[in-house]
Amino acid sequence: MRMTSVLHCLSRLKLTTIAAFAFAAAASVSAQVTFLKVADTATSIPGGSGAFTDFRPAVSGKDVGIFNGKGSSGQVGFYKFDGTTLTKLVDTGTAAPGGTGNFTNYSFFAYGVDTTNFSFHGTDAGGMAGLYLLSGATPTLIANTNTAAPVSGVKFSTFGQPAVHGGKVAFFGFGPGSYRGAFLDSSGTLTRLFDTNTVTFPGGAGTLAFSSQLAYENDTIAFHAWDSGLNQREGIFSFSNSVLSLLAVTNQTIPGFANTFSGFQGPPRLSGGTVVFQGHDTISTPAVRGIFAVPAGGGAITTLVSTATAIPGGTNGLFTSFSGFAYENGVLIFTGSGTNFITSIYKLQGGVLELLVGKTALLDGKTVSSFTLNTGSLNQGLFTFQASFTDNSKGIFGGEISLPQDAVLGINSYSPGTGLTLSFTGENNRAYRIQYSSTLLPASWTDLTNFNYTSPLTVPDASAAGPARRFYRAISP
Repeated sequence: MRMTSVLHCLSRLKLTTIAAFAFAAAASVSAQVTFLKVADTATSIPGGSGAFTDFRPAVSGKDVGIFNGKGSSGQVGFYKFDGTTLTKLVDTGTAAPGGTGNFTNYSFFAYGVDTTNFSFHGTDAGGMAGLYLLSGATPTLIANTNTAAPVSGVKFSTFGQPAVHGGKVAFFGFGPGSYRGAFLDSSGTLTRLFDTNTVTFPGGAGTLAFSSQLAYENDTIAFHAWDSGLNQREGIFSFSNSVLSLLAVTNQTIPGFANTFSGFQGPPRLSGGTVVFQGHDTISTPAVRGIFAVPAGGGAITTLVSTATAIPGGTNGLFTSFSGFAYENGVLIFTGSGTNFITSIYKLQGGVLELLVGKTALLDGKTVSSFTLNTGSLNQGLFTFQASFTDNSKGIFGGEISLPQDAVLGINSYSPGTGLTLSFTGENNRAYRIQYSSTLLPASWTDLTNFNYTSPLTVPDASAAGPARRFYRAISP
């Protein structure tokens, strides 16, 4: 759940909804969302020299956009924008813990950020690959190629991209020969979820051969895998509480079509107990491509958008292809194109499909040539994407998407002599924090209280007595 609502305490109190993801240099290209520039190829590299020369697609975190940026002379790193300041997280001047010298390279990532944690794949000066977690100013080692895999004891030889949720990091690790498995790091302790010694492809001829990226949420992972004994057989899986579930598989009928799945693209997304994935068939007429959703524990597959979906606008025909998506709690953002091959970004929310930003529109005063999305681009209502322009420049942009509201923060009473009392209702068993700020700047929010919600409650703030000027918000986690 993203920020639910914000209360502004003045001599006259009023309820106000705000956007906390506020960037400089706005470029409004949609009636629904204002996209604002995070960085582009004219932006100076924090802690480096010169300007950025290239980017990898960004991900969103709590009130921040994080991206992989490159510069001249081998400069590469991860950078964070918090609404006011662009800062370096790690770069080639950062020492690699447990390794040799500094980091020399970083790999692309999809789900490497949650509320306060950032995980990434890096390589040190000795060529050793590893996974790392950044929760403060200095990264810590999760595992590298000197680390033995739990239970089997074989040393890792390479890693997939990490996914972090609640401070825990899930990842695929690979060892000698055909050894591979899924692992979880919790406070520095590695555990095996499964490996080639414990699971096989259900109904298949071999073990699971999976891609390098998994999704992770609340001790559940979701991923795309093949049958090592029969490569043309593949599926979308989840794993939770030691149970492997096959959610979608090749030769299964595509919902709404007579066609069957012949394959799946990229990593799935896991959010709110729902797994979202891209799938297709091989029949050329009619070709079926789409983005689909299924409960993480298994169940009926739902078609979200497909090549039978009309492009918004009424005269644009049907979608013919999809090249990327992001999903969070019922909101789908995706890139799609039609017979004109013009790729644009669209949003599906509450059954309403609409254009967010079109390829033919101006963004930051320039003409877009292409968009790139990361499946982690939508997080806590914050949406980021990469745009390339016809003048060969590139940039990272972001905006705020209103997510479904599931909590209400209100004013119960106020007295200049005794202060303020807030009222709050939310979702049972969800953790919340009520915060206040006097400026609305991203770094200015201070916790007033935190709790697991079980029933409606009131929260006093005696320090709001007198002429105090404060804003309040409820967030989770």
